[in-house]
Amino acid sequence: FAVAMLGLSIIVSRNLSRSRTGRGFYALRENEKAAATLGVGLTRHKLLAFAVSGGIAALAGAVNVTYFGLAQSEQYPTELSLTLVALVMIGGLGSLSGAVFGAFLVFGLPNLVHFSNGWIVPIGTGTLLLVVIVRARGGVAGVVQVLREKLVRGLDELAAPPPAAPEPSGGGGGA
Repeated sequence: FAVAMLGLSIIVSRNLSRSRTGRGFYALRENEKAAATLGVGLTRHKLLAFAVSGGIAALAGAVNVTYFGLAQSEQYPTELSLTLVALVMIGGLGSLSGAVFGAFLVFGLPNLVHFSNGWIVPIGTGTLLLVVIVRARGGVAGVVQVLREKLVRGLDELAAPPPAAPEPSGGGGGA
């Protein structure tokens, strides 16, 4: 059920980001003054972004309460909030697939590979966060996108026919 709700949230978010409203969200995120100049209603788009994100968060909370049976403030310590922010930054801000990939790196991978030392995951997450902040501005999703573009460009160059050789010119004997 949780995976289905995640898929539904991703589909809604992706469709919203490709709409006129989503382009308004992106314009507002990049530069409020320029967005207002281009006719984006600041108040309307801010309230709509707040409502959509609040709705997705409420859905996630409902799924979480369904799984655990109750919700208590002790379940959500400050470290978890900071880890969630780090997760989104590691995956890539503004990228839906990056957020999912960041969640896999920060929460899924440590659960798949059981480490005997409890400090490996926090140190690894902090190091990865520093690398993303300093070197990979688009997060892991940005790095994957750059690698994908290079691969496609390289395959395109391999598939392109070689340039035609110039025809040799005749050595004289013209009229």
